[in-house]
Amino acid sequence: MFRNVLISIISICAISVFAYDFVESEEHSTCYISMNMKMAPVKATDKSGRGVIEVTLKDKSGNPLPGKEIQLNASWGTFLCILTEEAQSKGVNAAEQRDCYITDSNGKARINLINIQLDSPVKVKASCDCGGYTVFANGTMTVRSVKKKK
Repeated sequence: MFRNVLISIISICAISVFAYDFVESEEHSTCYISMNMKMAPVKATDKSGRGVIEVTLKDKSGNPLPGKEIQLNASWGTFLCILTEEAQSKGVNAAEQRDCYITDSNGKARINLINIQLDSPVKVKASCDCGGYTVFANGTMTVRSVKKKK
């Protein structure tokens, strides 16, 4: 009898030890990320394609979140803020430009994706740290080659 009472008391204590109550603080803000991918037109002489990745970040009320850094990954290609031709005309190094990875006053970041292999899907992932957790958006696009006219 005493053994059964003792086991019951231990079981109740063990259950109450593992009963945690999780409260989310008001400082924790929810945000949402979306991504739009647009391909640039391809000519028959092009060896690779390019596109523009536009990422939008908003808070839980739908207001834009400016000043947030966007992280990007792609299965093909290179991300650049400005195209090489534009960088040369401005006298800057395109690879060193990083301001396009920060969301503007409308919560948007626009980044060029160049050197995309033609006729092969490219997977793109955009992510952002949002109050201690990461939000992300995924997408896939394929730049189709143009057949040369005979």
